[in-house]
Amino acid sequence: QVATVTNNFFTGATSYNVMDEPLYLDNTKGTWIFAHNTIYNTSATYAAQFYPEYDGTNSCTFADNIFYSTAGTYVLYFYPYSSMSAFKMMDGNDIYWTTGSIYFYDGATTYTFGSYSTYAAQLKNYGWELHSSNFKPSFKSTSKPYDIDLLTTSACPSCVCAGIAKDIDGN
Repeated sequence: QVATVTNNFFTGATSYNVMDEPLYLDNTKGTWIFAHNTIYNTSATYAAQFYPEYDGTNSCTFADNIFYSTAGTYVLYFYPYSSMSAFKMMDGNDIYWTTGSIYFYDGATTYTFGSYSTYAAQLKNYGWELHSSNFKPSFKSTSKPYDIDLLTTSACPSCVCAGIAKDIDGN
């Protein structure tokens, strides 16, 4: 069975221990797809945390997501408990931030990337994020109540297709 998290908007912050973040995934096992989600952070310590625990090879998809962060220590904290061999696809993600860094563990080595270019260069060594971007997206409304659909009048990040044709609003 495939666990699918697609077409969601994550905003605000939820406290977990001493950290707060709009998204926290832990102990995800098996085959999963995390695609076409927007994680919008302007106040949390961490924008998004992933602690995937894999029990398969070449079975997980992490694609076409938007990570937008103007606050906190990490825009993305990615720490798989095992090797990265579980990924079928890790591509097309747009990661934009103004403060902090990306924390990434590949199963053997820990990296902290202060710039998008160093993150992209490292992940391309694995064959991942070949179509990723560091593009500041334009949202319909960044005030509460948030409408973090992308403005259709502005340029959008280019993505690869993860099999999701429309967002949750039908756009």
